[in-house]
Amino acid sequence: MLMNATHYLILLCLSIVKIPVSGEGETASEQTLKFVSSTEADAIISSRMKAHEKAENSRRESIEAKTAERTWEFLKRDGSGMKTIFRRVSPPPAPAAAPKNELSGREWTEEEMADFLGREAEGKPRLDLSLSATVYDAEITEMRLWHDGERYKILSNVPFSYLQVIGNFEDETAQWSYFGMVDRVDIEKEARYAERAKAFGGEYTPRPRPDRSLFRSMEFPEYLVLAERDQVIPEDVFARLDAIHAYYLANEEKLAIRYQRREALAEANRKWREENPEEPKDTIINFWPIRSRSAPGIEVPIETEGGTR
Repeated sequence: MLMNATHYLILLCLSIVKIPVSGEGETASEQTLKFVSSTEADAIISSRMKAHEKAENSRRESIEAKTAERTWEFLKRDGSGMKTIFRRVSPPPAPAAAPKNELSGREWTEEEMADFLGREAEGKPRLDLSLSATVYDAEITEMRLWHDGERYKILSNVPFSYLQVIGNFEDETAQWSYFGMVDRVDIEKEARYAERAKAFGGEYTPRPRPDRSLFRSMEFPEYLVLAERDQVIPEDVFARLDAIHAYYLANEEKLAIRYQRREALAEANRKWREENPEEPKDTIINFWPIRSRSAPGIEVPIETEGGTR
């Protein structure tokens, strides 16, 4: 069913009914995730960085251990005094030939093909869900949803503060692939920005908060779809909005934990890099020549082991 309306007319106000939903590929460790303190985040990042440094040192040693037949050195232009070193080494042994895969020449019968197509048709469809959200005072969300080349504007009384940590999820109707962004607006901060801009001779217009009175209630989840320019609103749009609301409401606690962990670890990572600046090192690149397939008599040098600093 399609619905249309005049400019910015409220089309629909639905209460969201919780339905079974799950995150795709959720592991046991994800099910037991907990909020992390700054001390715990620092410890996690420190452990990761030490493991990464150990792996990089091992990789560098393996590259330097190979005997160079010839070496070229070039001073880097970044002012660090370090060099880029190209080392021509002997090519590695040719990999063993993979065994030939003898494919069966038997063709599928009509019954087998019909059974396969029937099982495929019974599977859940894989659908995309693309939207952005602006959350006002952790209470009301203004959403923009894109579908089939059209943009739709939605207001929801569900604060989608942790929407950006959602990836793929599944419900009773489909497997959803979500992509989106979230912006947060604090009305008091908006007013302060405007005051500061005015004090310096500038101008800033605070973003207006949607009116709470548009909703029948703030106690139960609702969303409003607003039509623009006699927009026709297809059922697929409502299906996407129902799906994201139901999934978010059923998993808000887990999403909040994932968001807090992401932010805490990002801050710990920033601090670690600030306190442990990377020391300049030479970049070492091992390579060996191969014979061109198009010109067998010509050798073409290629990089095979990348570089290490």
